[in-house]
Amino acid sequence: MQDKVVIKIKNYKFEDFESFECSSELFTFSDIFSITLTSDISIEEYIGCPVEIEINGEKEFLGIFERYEHPYSKNSDIVKISGRNVAGILVDFYCGEYYDLTNITLKELTEMLLKNVPFLDRYNVEYQNNPYGKIKGKKADNKLLQLLDAPEEFVKIEPGMTIFEVLRAFAISKGLLFFCLPNGKLIFGKPKEGGEPAYSIIRRQDNSNVIEGNYCIDISKSYSDITIISQYQPKDKMINNTINIYKKLQNYQYPFYKPYVTTRLTSNMKNAENSIKLLMNKMNSESYDISYTLRGFSQAGNNYRINEIAYVKDAIYKFENVYLITKRVFSYSKSEGSKTLLTLKKPGEVYVW
Repeated sequence: MQDKVVIKIKNYKFEDFESFECSSELFTFSDIFSITLTSDISIEEYIGCPVEIEINGEKEFLGIFERYEHPYSKNSDIVKISGRNVAGILVDFYCGEYYDLTNITLKELTEMLLKNVPFLDRYNVEYQNNPYGKIKGKKADNKLLQLLDAPEEFVKIEPGMTIFEVLRAFAISKGLLFFCLPNGKLIFGKPKEGGEPAYSIIRRQDNSNVIEGNYCIDISKSYSDITIISQYQPKDKMINNTINIYKKLQNYQYPFYKPYVTTRLTSNMKNAENSIKLLMNKMNSESYDISYTLRGFSQAGNNYRINEIAYVKDAIYKFENVYLITKRVFSYSKSEGSKTLLTLKKPGEVYVW
């Protein structure tokens, strides 16, 4: 079945275009899109508006039109528009208020920081009640959220911090990850650990549904040990001294000594432990990549999506296992048709509790 793509920008609806690409990654908030149109379309007046990419009737990407280009040559006269996922605005949306926040929960902090952010619904954020895998597939109710989202003793927003930096640090201190889906949905929790695979990727020597694959090991961004240093003022006003927090974790997988030291927004030793374990496991998971380029945007009527499980059987790399899809890139051109690039990780490797 041929995939149907519809791109919507304000009053425009495109089903015929030269090319497009949209990239979605589970943890980086760096989802981007680019679309190439014929030059007879005047669309620059809509810069700053939402862009919706619909594939096979499903909204697969919601972005912001941030850049307009009209390159011209004797052989080409086209228009290019591009931008980021709507949640990407949090990466460079700076906090406008710099004061200490006492006894604030993650939910309260999120709603406060998002109140002036366009395109994002601050009340439509998912706070998972199953970060430890006890309850599947539900959002947090009030009692469970209260247990998970206990007030922090001390949080300080420093000048120059973005909303993304504050929320990510606060979430990690609670042992949660802060991530978004391509449609702009914000989630505090964890990605899928397993379950029934949504897709199958089969690569044989002679025939397969794979155009190309890549397996890469890269330890350049990993470290032999991680140290977190922080300070906080105890809630008890009778204690005037600032308490220092120092937590270190060793990475036994790393082949030689190369330390990493960081400061983190944290209020006690338990939060520091959560932070350092998540950071260590994230570094280890980023030290390898398995990726495949597939024909089309869907399989058996299901669009490819991040945070889904895929079964892989690869006769060349000798893999047969289930993996978590952490990155998806849809691309289309009139010359090459539609393709999807998927990046995979072992489920559970991108966090530690």
